[in-house]
Amino acid sequence: MSVLSVYVPCPDSEAARAIAAELLERHLIACANIGAPMLSIYRWDGAVQEDSEVPLLLKTDPACRNDLETALLELHPYELPAILYALDDANSGFVEWVWAETR
Repeated sequence: MSVLSVYVPCPDSEAARAIAAELLERHLIACANIGAPMLSIYRWDGAVQEDSEVPLLLKTDPACRNDLETALLELHPYELPAILYALDDANSGFVEWVWAETR
């Protein structure tokens, strides 16, 4: 049994909370974890950038992937947000709960 884990860096905790709340309201995720700020170093528009970001980890039914991505692209403030997917094996009780919350 599998659950889709989705990692999405956000500019701050307020953005992460707003995205998570809306995704929960739409039943596109079962839960969200919002981490502590971290330093991100990356190249954008030909220059190295450093910014503080907040990690957002979402858990959902793999069947929600397309609708979730559409919603993330709509809700996220970045021009090109990173949306990273991992299909994880999980205990059956947790998977059943995720599936129930996203149906």
